[in-house]
Amino acid sequence: MQDIKVILLASYLGGGGAEKAMRYLNRAFKSSQIDSTYIAIERMASLEVQNDSEIVLSPSDSLSRPIRLLVAWGRLQKLLKKNPNSIVVANCDLAEIFVLFSFSCKKVIIVEHSSQSWSNRRSVGRIVRLLLYKRGVDFVSVSRSVSIQFLHKVNYKVIENVIEPLIFDDERKELEEGNRLVFIGRLSNEKNPSRFLDIVKSCRLPGLIIGSGPIESELIEKASKEEIDVTFMGYQAKPWSHVRKSDALIVTSLFEGKPLVILEALSIGIKVFSVDLPNLLNEFEMFGVDFCASDWDFAGRIEQWHLSKEPDLRSTVGKKTFDLKAHNSRALESWLNFFAAL
Repeated sequence: MQDIKVILLASYLGGGGAEKAMRYLNRAFKSSQIDSTYIAIERMASLEVQNDSEIVLSPSDSLSRPIRLLVAWGRLQKLLKKNPNSIVVANCDLAEIFVLFSFSCKKVIIVEHSSQSWSNRRSVGRIVRLLLYKRGVDFVSVSRSVSIQFLHKVNYKVIENVIEPLIFDDERKELEEGNRLVFIGRLSNEKNPSRFLDIVKSCRLPGLIIGSGPIESELIEKASKEEIDVTFMGYQAKPWSHVRKSDALIVTSLFEGKPLVILEALSIGIKVFSVDLPNLLNEFEMFGVDFCASDWDFAGRIEQWHLSKEPDLRSTVGKKTFDLKAHNSRALESWLNFFAAL
């Protein structure tokens, strides 16, 4: 396995959960002595690469975006020609387009992270996926509940995301009191953060929003106008360092795959309340995630959790404990077995 060269291609450095999952996977491969490189086409946030196994293709923002993307595509071609036997693992729409027009790679694997990928460019996505399928690429989904968009009859492998261990500061934890409701993610319509504000308002608990995106200014205006007790922190490279053990994660997305943010919350024992998307119910109900059918349902369940003297006990009775080590071990083994079979 040490002879394999893996290129993990993502659309952005500092993007959402899908991009974050690919960075985690790159570090897991490196720890397992697999030669891998994480390549981001563009830089979405003010993040820097962490080591020589991470690369950003796009040049300075001083150029127009079409020119930056053209330069990034050219740089990718040079990298692929230097590594003609590499396995390219790509996710998200832009990365798939780059792969479609790249021919200097041994094998391509497309990773499906969402139940509604290509949500803003569905006609383009359908064409790109069909052409990639005809090229003979392989497909992986991060959840057994998420099929490959536009190619529902295609065979695919299910391999869950790798999660990096998160550690709370024990001294800080002892000093913290009170419950807060927390939203972590991109501030875009598909994540529905406006509903999070409504939930915070109805529950009369402090809210914390960690993330940035195209509707951030609208959300700030709404919170100010309706006098909602919420703090906007913007994008944070390490969002969980701002979360307390006494907080609860709120997931309000219109659609999801298998959200990395829920897996991370479970790994550190943070309570989770989520919209009742069918695929999430199948994946997470066994771990004590509360699924809510309406804002009233959110309010009632959150109030019960907030007033409980032993909320951790209440949320875990009869439920399975999320085993991070076993989860990561299974995911990494599945990837290595998949590579060996190519």
